[in-house]
Amino acid sequence: MRILYTDLYMGRRYVRLNDGSAFEAYLVDEDRHTYTFRKVLESPEEFIVRRDNVLFISRSNQTDLRGEVQPDRVRLEWFPPYRKPDRYVIYMKKHAAGETYRKIAATIRPRHTVGGLVPKTIYSFKVTAIDAEGTESAASNEITVKTTSPPYGAVQGDLFDCY
Repeated sequence: MRILYTDLYMGRRYVRLNDGSAFEAYLVDEDRHTYTFRKVLESPEEFIVRRDNVLFISRSNQTDLRGEVQPDRVRLEWFPPYRKPDRYVIYMKKHAAGETYRKIAATIRPRHTVGGLVPKTIYSFKVTAIDAEGTESAASNEITVKTTSPPYGAVQGDLFDCY
């Protein structure tokens, strides 16, 4: 029996082998000579690949989510995964009692502007990718932003207020 727990990334990975073939799977263990993968994370079925047969391993989810903040909107951008997904799903949470993440949009591009936000309010965002089979990736990093208030008598501009 193997108990899977770690502080490391547990999403699917894209694995390219030296012979040119590739697959996506969950990396669940490794040692000096081998990697152990599962096609389905919750399944006990595993397979082993020798390290010297692996050309590279890449995450299969989007990374480096960042946001440009204005009084009533946030422009989000992120790096796409190695293989282009079918679409991305954007999740948002307003920092208020009892608020949880909810889906607010979907896009085919690695950027999206979320509008209609309340000035001087704290929001958190994260993004997932959906592949052609409908499988949702692990979430990107989470960002938390505070929308700004427009300067007195000024037109809204490109203001940053991320933390």
